[in-house]
Amino acid sequence: MKGQYEQMHLRLAAQLTQDEIEKHRGLNELRTT
Repeated sequence: MKGQYEQMHLRLAAQLTQDEIEKHRGLNELRTT
């Protein structure tokens, strides 16, 4: 059970990180143009 929870948490953290990357990439594109 604990391992399953950790796996879910890692997946959630990875998704948040991906969202942050996309967000920053969008901001950088706005800034350069």
